[in-house]
Amino acid sequence: MSNEAKNGGDSKSNTAVQLGFSVPFDDDEHRSLISHKSPQWQEWDGGQIGGRPSWLQPKDIPRSGMTCEGCSEPLVFVCQLYAPADEVTPEAFHRSLYLFACASKECAKTCEGTVKVLRTQLPEENPYYPSQPEEEVNWTKHAPTAWDVNLCAVCGQRGKGFCSLQQKHFCSKQHQIECKKCNPQSTDNNKAFFPSVYTESELVVEEEPSTNESKKSLESKGIFTNDGNDEDADLEQEDLNAITGAITSEASKDPTTNEFYARTKVVPNIQDQCLRYMRWPSEESATLASMPLWIRSDHQPPKDIPPCSYCGEDRKFECQIMPQMIHYLMKDHAKQSLEKGHEKNEQAKEAIAQASSILEQAPAEQVPPELAESNEKAVEAMRSKLMDDNDGLNWGVISVYTCTASCGGGLTVEEGQELGAYREEYAWKQPSLD
Repeated sequence: MSNEAKNGGDSKSNTAVQLGFSVPFDDDEHRSLISHKSPQWQEWDGGQIGGRPSWLQPKDIPRSGMTCEGCSEPLVFVCQLYAPADEVTPEAFHRSLYLFACASKECAKTCEGTVKVLRTQLPEENPYYPSQPEEEVNWTKHAPTAWDVNLCAVCGQRGKGFCSLQQKHFCSKQHQIECKKCNPQSTDNNKAFFPSVYTESELVVEEEPSTNESKKSLESKGIFTNDGNDEDADLEQEDLNAITGAITSEASKDPTTNEFYARTKVVPNIQDQCLRYMRWPSEESATLASMPLWIRSDHQPPKDIPPCSYCGEDRKFECQIMPQMIHYLMKDHAKQSLEKGHEKNEQAKEAIAQASSILEQAPAEQVPPELAESNEKAVEAMRSKLMDDNDGLNWGVISVYTCTASCGGGLTVEEGQELGAYREEYAWKQPSLD
């Protein structure tokens, strides 16, 4: 995450809160350099929001796609964060977290099992990244294809099966159908639109400013201010209310909700924050920094977070995903989804409206019962379709707790490990306010 951490210096995790912001890509070159898409690891910082995961350990990625424990549907990729922990163990010289979430409205209020977090790590010397990246020009071992790993054409997770008709690999039947339905003629998966792949941007991380820092100081740190010209410079309060489900930030009788809004507005121009990071803080530091920063008093995790299921060490808070991230994930995604589905939806609604009109005008005794029943089913199917189209990512905050020993290594993978070189950590989703 920080140069100090990457260089083995003191981690900021116990001294300051780090904030993450979404930054759009300037061009394809910019896009190709973030996360682990490039072997130039000295340039890695922050992470990635949306798009497809960029696997730190490219050879032993999970054997199958992430699925929701509630509805069994594929989870969508939300973000990844580069967070080295070499001050804890040399095995974590490189270390990344990956977060996946369920986009079904039926699972919106479920706190556990609908969000999953994976962690993987590598020592400095490894076969995937050069020790002196500036000396390597044509390095390709950081890519899954270099290790004969097939990725799903839709989501970028492991492609378990090959579709001979589409000539592509997929992680699930759902994504095979999605690819065929959404982009039947597309050959470039990176430019095609898929409903389960969200708008991609860079995750830039900076230290949380103090309340007396000037606007100029914030800009110099890369914390973006709204000059009135850039509609994406930050979120308006109304946007934040809509995302979190609040009527207004002042309307809540819940003191926790009020504290949430107060903390995100304590310094002007930082309510765009998508991430709050403070790895394994002491109890005192966590209290002073309001970490985790809950959005409501209820639906909070148990006091005793489950220990690491691999080594038994304690898990502690490392970071939280803010509701503002949904805004950036959905920014272009919602528009493209509407454009793709608008024509078909309008045609279906028009046909049903015409049929309903005919039935309403005809004398009841002249309408065959089976026709009326068929029309009712069509109307209900269309209603369900429109409701399904309103599915989308929804959370208040997501808090991530990780193994304080940062156990495991990405070089040795036991046979039969479903997650390969990746280990699942503990995530708690606090529902939005609506």
